[in-house]
Amino acid sequence: MVTQGNRSCVSSAEPLWGAPNVEDTLYQSRRRILGQWAAYHEGGARLRVEMWKTGRVRPYENNPRANDSAVEAVAKSIENYGFRQPIVVDKKGVIVVGHARWKAAKRLGLTTIPVHVARDLTPAQARAYRIADNKTAELADWDDRRLVAELEALRDASENLEALAFTPKELSTLLGTVGDNTSLQYTTKYEVIVECADEAQQRDVYEKMTKENCRCRVLTY
Repeated sequence: MVTQGNRSCVSSAEPLWGAPNVEDTLYQSRRRILGQWAAYHEGGARLRVEMWKTGRVRPYENNPRANDSAVEAVAKSIENYGFRQPIVVDKKGVIVVGHARWKAAKRLGLTTIPVHVARDLTPAQARAYRIADNKTAELADWDDRRLVAELEALRDASENLEALAFTPKELSTLLGTVGDNTSLQYTTKYEVIVECADEAQQRDVYEKMTKENCRCRVLTY
């Protein structure tokens, strides 16, 4: 911790806000970080994280992402691991990225939350970033064998797998019966990749396949 005048700056080597343990409750964790702000460098760009009153942050009224179903899982993650990702807002305090985290913070009764104000983004850039941040999260897939290895290690360490946002059915599929030492069970996936001549054909194939109850993803290269 470095003190500069009346401000406290946390170095990038230190956690900005930690997950509460048995001795350090969530309430005590909130009290400890109240009023703190942090600045660190990433890729040469200066990113400032401030602590704001939760009520000061406002949701974007036309947010295209429906995330109510994710709030409970996000809240559990914050309870278990701390608030590790700041909410990104514009200069007016409207959320650009982090609606689910903001809702989770309200559900947990947090009075202050970490915020980064994207002062350099134009309104159009903020609108585009809001969509891009959600869409890019959909592009990655799991490597099931590595995922199973990580889950098994966490299970052996007695970590709470329910905090990982997987459903019991998903965990059962990946690990067999959770808590049982039986051999791992893998599922086989069958995929067909269809190369389309243009966007119109891609849309037509997608609509036909989804009507057949096939799980489809639209990809462009």
